[in-house]
Amino acid sequence: MDNNYENIVPWNGANDTGRDVRLKLQRNFSKIGINFQELEGKFTTVDELFDLIAQELEKKLSKTENDRAAGIITFLKGLVAEELIQANNGLVVRKTELVEDSSISLIEEDEDSLVEELNISGEANTLGELTNVNIDVDTAAPGSLFVKEENWEAVPPVLSSLTDYDNMLMPVFHKVLGKWVFISVSSISGGVTPPVTLELVLDTGLLDVNKLA
Repeated sequence: MDNNYENIVPWNGANDTGRDVRLKLQRNFSKIGINFQELEGKFTTVDELFDLIAQELEKKLSKTENDRAAGIITFLKGLVAEELIQANNGLVVRKTELVEDSSISLIEEDEDSLVEELNISGEANTLGELTNVNIDVDTAAPGSLFVKEENWEAVPPVLSSLTDYDNMLMPVFHKVLGKWVFISVSSISGGVTPPVTLELVLDTGLLDVNKLA
């Protein structure tokens, strides 16, 4: 069925004469006649005609309503989605060449990448949920300080088995050694008031006596 009809609007820029318009009308009506001849035998009643029209409409995807397609839809120039794209059986990402190499890229040159599930972390609610912080900081002892080693970690204000607050240790950065060391608070002029909630000895195992200055 040929539905490509010629434009017969006089102001279409073609400078058509009256004869040109008449010939275009003849060709268009000829196509309409041929189209109806192709439909001959496909229906004998108006209801059958409506059924045929419904079948044709069933093959069209709606642009404004939710719709489904039984076959695969190919987008020749790409696809832009302003909201969620749901792929229940996974997502295949294919690209024949890379514009720029990336260490975190999901796509390799001339290779297909199957993404079954994208793990997207939400907002961090605690320090321990940050990627560069040890999870132990969420249960650190009151008064603990944070020091940076491979990751950020909490250092408790007491050494295991110490009960005397005057002998509490605290971390300081030794500029000469270029690392964190621990000193007694009693060696600090004026002393340091310990956390009032720290009543028991907390054996966290985070302190290493070998680090003492």
